[in-house]
Amino acid sequence: MRARWRDQARHATAQALRRAAHALGGRSAALVPDWKPPAHEVSALALFAQECARLRDRVELYRQVTSHTACAVRAGVSFLLLYEKASNEMVSQAPGYGVDGDALKAIRYPVTPDLRAAWDFRTQGPLLCNDPQSDHRVVRDLVRTLELDNLVVGPLCFQGRVTGLIAVANKPGGFTEHDARIVNVLSHHASLAVSAVRCLDELQQRSIRDSLTGLYSYRYFRAHLDVEAYQARRAGSRLALLMVDIDDFKAYNSWYGYSKGDAILKDAAVLVTRHTRRVDVVARPSGDEFAIVLAGAGPEQARAVAERLRTAFDEHPFGLASGELPKSLTISIGAATSAGTTTADRLIAQAEHALSRAKSEGKNRVIVPAASYS
Repeated sequence: MRARWRDQARHATAQALRRAAHALGGRSAALVPDWKPPAHEVSALALFAQECARLRDRVELYRQVTSHTACAVRAGVSFLLLYEKASNEMVSQAPGYGVDGDALKAIRYPVTPDLRAAWDFRTQGPLLCNDPQSDHRVVRDLVRTLELDNLVVGPLCFQGRVTGLIAVANKPGGFTEHDARIVNVLSHHASLAVSAVRCLDELQQRSIRDSLTGLYSYRYFRAHLDVEAYQARRAGSRLALLMVDIDDFKAYNSWYGYSKGDAILKDAAVLVTRHTRRVDVVARPSGDEFAIVLAGAGPEQARAVAERLRTAFDEHPFGLASGELPKSLTISIGAATSAGTTTADRLIAQAEHALSRAKSEGKNRVIVPAASYS
């Protein structure tokens, strides 16, 4: 009975491989038309497929895919690259296997026409390279940064498009065609799981992001501020909140139109993000108002960030349509700070009060109370 199951599993795996090879076409299809993996590889492939189907957490999925693929071909390194359509770039993903996460996060490269022409994964299947230093098909910066001695790269495909790559590298003695076959099958099984996780992440981001600016929504901002205020109370740490409002934006909208107003809001969101820390949470609660949560910041740090923002807006030439002069805009900012003894509601009320003062005292200014609120 057990032998019969192994035969059926081996046959099913071979069929899956041929379907993947046929979908990819060309060299991949010719590579393994009658390949039947041995029993231990069938078991490993079945386990891999089950794990891919089970996992919905992005980090855990990437960890499982890279570690399993590396172990399957006895490679020292494995990592994922995903295609970002907006920037037309391949972007490395962490975690990987056998490679530093910070090094992976720094890797991204444009998908140029020359790079597409060098190797077409849809028609040629996985890329096998035992001399990446001199191979024109391989991105040299990738090889140098990660110190790759050899590699096999398999495509991640979804709906007939290459949506990413899975790479294994640094195998003692180099890779073989058999290794390429294994990577091809694993990449086929991983493709759907990776695409599903990316779709879930995108849906989650849409639920917590403002559709116009890409900043966090009010709902997420409020939930995050509640958590930060609670943690600040427990640890007795500092916390600051900035409320930012574009001066006279309603008049601007009426004069130039809402489409240009939307363009200004997008530009403003970029400015705010550029002049805050990566750990700060920037949200668009409503209209032309922005909120910034500064964990660990006191009155001095809050004022420094606010003044930097105010100056950036004052000096930035907001573009209009072709042939029109750029528009200068100013902002007013109100802040609230806490030494770990307040709530989210009180922080918001105090920041809004400070913003109202900034508006009434002439606009284009920052109001930061000197004392922390209890």
